[in-house]
Amino acid sequence: MRQSRVDIYCALEKVLQQDTQGLERRLLEKIITLASNHMRDTQEATNELKVAASNTLVTLARCYFNDVMCELLYRLELPEEFIFITLGNLSSAYALQCIPFVGMILNVMISMLELVKDSRMRQAFCGG
Repeated sequence: MRQSRVDIYCALEKVLQQDTQGLERRLLEKIITLASNHMRDTQEATNELKVAASNTLVTLARCYFNDVMCELLYRLELPEEFIFITLGNLSSAYALQCIPFVGMILNVMISMLELVKDSRMRQAFCGG
């Protein structure tokens, strides 16, 4: 089941790379929510599924940057590795679009700095 979700995200990412301009609003919101949930799932999601979900969000941000960023900012309150990784990937791919969000992101991240304990989280945190 998990592998099929990874395959679905990989196929979805390929489709999204082609054209996402006409995506129905409810479908867009559902994709963003599902991908966000899979990135944060600590019990069932493998790292491979989390990476696939993160990559899908980054690809979707090409046309729906604000929607993806709002979801990540909403979820940023908890220090979660793949949220930080996705933020880092978004800032690399869409640097100019990230500028308006930098102040908000830094304020939240500074407040949670003491919660970042292990080295993997620190690396993801710094990447974000």
